[in-house]
Amino acid sequence: VRGPLITASNKGALISFDTNEPCIARLAYGTKSTLGTPDEEVLYETEASIEHRIRIGHLKRKTRYLFHLTCQDAAGNVLTVGAPKRRAKMVPVTEAGDFSGALEFFTEENDDIASPVIVEGPTLTSRTADTAIIEWKTDEPADGYVDYGIGEPTQTIGDAEYVQEHSVFLTGLEPGSTYAYRVRSTDFAANAPLISERLSFTTSLEADLTPPALLSEPQLAFADEGQAIIEWTTDESASVQFTYGVEGGEELVFFDETFTSEHSTQLTGLAAGTTYTYRISLTDASGNGSVTSQLLSFTTAEAADIAPPQVAAVAVGEIGDASAIVTWTTDEPASSFVYYGAGDSLELATGDAELTRAHRVMLTNLSPHTAYNLQV
Repeated sequence: VRGPLITASNKGALISFDTNEPCIARLAYGTKSTLGTPDEEVLYETEASIEHRIRIGHLKRKTRYLFHLTCQDAAGNVLTVGAPKRRAKMVPVTEAGDFSGALEFFTEENDDIASPVIVEGPTLTSRTADTAIIEWKTDEPADGYVDYGIGEPTQTIGDAEYVQEHSVFLTGLEPGSTYAYRVRSTDFAANAPLISERLSFTTSLEADLTPPALLSEPQLAFADEGQAIIEWTTDESASVQFTYGVEGGEELVFFDETFTSEHSTQLTGLAAGTTYTYRISLTDASGNGSVTSQLLSFTTAEAADIAPPQVAAVAVGEIGDASAIVTWTTDEPASSFVYYGAGDSLELATGDAELTRAHRVMLTNLSPHTAYNLQV
């Protein structure tokens, strides 16, 4: 599981997390006096998914809420979701010490009036005769849409899910044609939408008939007693089928339908001190493939990794009147979060739950001519 991450406003909250297999989430929430009683509120997802976005409305301002979050798969296995983190426009979320097993967050006192900000992109990451992929990243969870068209961007496609990393797949394009496009994102608080500048691309004249290829062999980036991270790169954007298992045992299959050339697969629920074999199969945006790698292997650690990542080379650069970029490195894959604030207070937080060794976080909506302190 990755998350949960909580986006809280003065009246509502969005709880987001991802799982490695489809499951149906159950969220019970309330105040200290109502959680665990008949007065608690309970929300259920209507269908199994690996991407979970649960919206809570009609909350009170500046109020502490507790919640329990579980997810049940088709076999009846129940996962208790925990270990939350803070993010942009996200309040501190911690284990509630006076309510066993619950997590907590606080709603804000004031209205959220800041629109999302693009911190990376928009970028054309794939282009064929009849398809294109456009990606961008925002400083907070938001929906993502692309307006596009020949001459004028009169068509629209996108996703209403609130995420920070956006990838929109355009299909049915005309070969050898120039398309204008712009991206749009609106946050959970329904602030004025972010609209990018108008950009353009030209589709290829010939159909893509070449399957994707590995630029680097899959490598074990991290492993402890219960999880592993495998990373590799491809020569074009591709989706992945990742098949793994204990030699001689049942094979498990993990699908990642996001088209990208920088791949990272996180496997969880593994056995300690065990050797696993795996192979990856790649398919590009034109449907070429699948191309399957050779059979590879890795071994999980005998004991849990209890040593925190070591942080180095923290730097602040590209400082503007309302933004700055913080970079640093770690000796192992880790999440990227910055806690910051004016004066001695570090009440704000932003970042990314993706595990990486090279970290880059943009701080947005800063006040001009103001001194800030920060901690990564």
